[in-house]
Amino acid sequence: MNALFKWTLVCAPMLMASVFATPPSGPRAALLVGNAKYDGFPLNGVGKSLDLVEKTLRDQGYRVTRLENLNEKEFEEAAEAFVGSVPTNGVALFYYLGLGANLERGGKHYNVLRPVGATIASDNDYRSRGLNLTEFIEDLAKTSGARANLLFLDACWESPLLPEKGNVSGGMRAFEPTEGVVATFAADTVKTIAAPESDQPSPLAK
Repeated sequence: MNALFKWTLVCAPMLMASVFATPPSGPRAALLVGNAKYDGFPLNGVGKSLDLVEKTLRDQGYRVTRLENLNEKEFEEAAEAFVGSVPTNGVALFYYLGLGANLERGGKHYNVLRPVGATIASDNDYRSRGLNLTEFIEDLAKTSGARANLLFLDACWESPLLPEKGNVSGGMRAFEPTEGVVATFAADTVKTIAAPESDQPSPLAK
């Protein structure tokens, strides 16, 4: 496990608390996405997690966009709109709660976030229909003009929906972020945790 990922994992509650307790200077924009209504596998606690994060961010002066249960097209459009809306020299924060996976193709790894309503039977389906996290981060770092990009990825849940075709692992894979990007994961690299059984906020959201 690389040092950067270990820091973001172990210190996730501390990092979240510090972000919320000491508001960064300058304009702040946040995109919160919660995907819960997966066919055959609804996720608990998504609404309450978003409620908690949204309130805290608004109290700290963030302009918050909150979206739930996005399909493939909606997810892509939301990501593009957010990148284009972040003020220059501001702070961009992205919080995602839903299913995700890591794909390996040709020796390269891709973290992908899963939309709702998508039929995904292979790694190719996942890559073509999910939101490519690497591309999203690159867009934030290069296009948005934000001086700091904070990502909180609640996407490491155990799920029966992983496709059987292709090299697909549940959870997110640690990566060396672009300068100005801090990514925090809910679990160890390419590891999963049990999906919540109750309708309570996730640990990362608290």
